[in-house]
Amino acid sequence: MHCEHIYCISFIFRVFEQNPCLTPVFDVDRLISFLHIVQLLKLTLRLYTRSDDKKPNERLPVNIHEFLKVSLKLDDREAKLAWESLRCVAWEMELTEEDLRSIGRRYLQLFLDHGISRGVAFYYLGPPTRVCLDSACISKT
Repeated sequence: MHCEHIYCISFIFRVFEQNPCLTPVFDVDRLISFLHIVQLLKLTLRLYTRSDDKKPNERLPVNIHEFLKVSLKLDDREAKLAWESLRCVAWEMELTEEDLRSIGRRYLQLFLDHGISRGVAFYYLGPPTRVCLDSACISKT
């Protein structure tokens, strides 16, 4: 799914319609913030999945779960419910580099305030691939 404009009303309505359990927990702003933060963390989250797996893990790593809880003012149950309900929606979203830069500015302070102490970085500074691309390399996975 490529969302031309993240604030697309029909997209947000569909998310709430498909996940009615989120209605008491999330307003539109909190939903958008959750999806944005997951987009900013996507490269980091991919480190916790198998390289050949295209779906997100069923559970978040503890440090990222704690970061989302504090950043979005969710309790433990709400954060788990959000990930369980929205992980596939968030994972399938494709934002451009320009979109990521734009939303990144909005959330930088959250990462500075709550991410550093939890080992959650604003930018993923790892290599661009998780496997060796050299044909002579013995480590292919």
